Amino acid sequence: MTLAIRAKALFTATDGEIIDDGGVLIDNDGRIGAVGRFKGLDLPAGTRVLELSEHTLAPGLIDSHSHISIQTVGAGAEHVPDSDAAVALYGVHRLGQDLANGVTAMRTLGDRHFLDVIFRQAQIDGLVRIPRLKVAGHLLQSSLVKVSVSEAIADGRDAIRRYLRQTIHAGADWVKYYATPNSRAENPVQPIYDRDEVETIFREARFAGRPVAAHCHGGVAADWCIELGVDSLEHGLYLEDRQLKAMSEKGITLIPTTGVVLGQPTENASARLLETQERARTFLRRARRCDVKCIPGSDAVHGNLAFELEVMIDCGWSPLEALLAVTREAAGLLRVSNHLGTLETGKLADLVAFRGEPAKDPGAFRRPDMVVQGGDIVHRAETVSASV
Repeated sequence: MTLAIRAKALFTATDGEIIDDGGVLIDNDGRIGAVGRFKGLDLPAGTRVLELSEHTLAPGLIDSHSHISIQTVGAGAEHVPDSDAAVALYGVHRLGQDLANGVTAMRTLGDRHFLDVIFRQAQIDGLVRIPRLKVAGHLLQSSLVKVSVSEAIADGRDAIRRYLRQTIHAGADWVKYYATPNSRAENPVQPIYDRDEVETIFREARFAGRPVAAHCHGGVAADWCIELGVDSLEHGLYLEDRQLKAMSEKGITLIPTTGVVLGQPTENASARLLETQERARTFLRRARRCDVKCIPGSDAVHGNLAFELEVMIDCGWSPLEALLAVTREAAGLLRVSNHLGTLETGKLADLVAFRGEPAKDPGAFRRPDMVVQGGDIVHRAETVSASV
């Protein structure tokens, strides 16, 4: 039996327009059979209709930067259990939280022991109910830093090649490397690889046909990223205006992850954390002025992508521009636009129903009352159950 969902409003993300009294017809194969004004849909006989008179339908959200094995607020990245079984169990729970909050697809940028590759296949096989995944496998780091979500410490060209070829052979969709330390390091823009090593990363990735994501806060490491054409620059808290303008000119995407900084408790906080939080509140405004494409990611603050949308809106984006960023634009970055990111006939039926109207009330992003993935209702609030 086919399913049709009728809503007060529909945002297809094909443009910036809202369709009143919209609807989506979901075929039995989990794809969209028709979309548009509900009265114009040609419904097959026996179609079940779900009425959502207080909701706005939109494409499923895409979190463009996360990790499976950590929760970065509340239990820091250093608190990864030693047991791989425990890491996996917690990971299923965390990604389930993301799915229930409207995130139907996600890019994970580094997890140890190829946990992300395993999770990606488990989702495809229907063994776990989590977002669809694009993964990075080994997160490359030099011995100048220590990142708990990766065991790949690669110093020098030979080690870099070895780890990159391992991760690509394992099936990674992306290459991810640390270009600088974290934002609260004594020098957050210190390069942790030299220019020759960075060129090796890009050369190996391009040879294998993989896009590159760089954890990078600024400085000369950002100059190298931009010059070499990084596909996405993650975080970027210390980027200068000249670098932001260069990113805009080259079409390089910035992935701001403000929640991982702003969500940290401030009681007895260090001066460095307070300074970093103030920078996190303001640097996106400069990115907006420089016309940089921004696609937010939670950085493993699971179940809280709505916070990143709120920060974008505070920094100058409209609510619908923010929603476009985590749907259509994110699908483009992840190379999945052919079947995700917009509500169009033939695409996978991944969608979320927000209670209210996000264009008028961004608080609606925190009310994902129903989530559909591949045509299956994977989350439904009591307010939706009562209206079936």
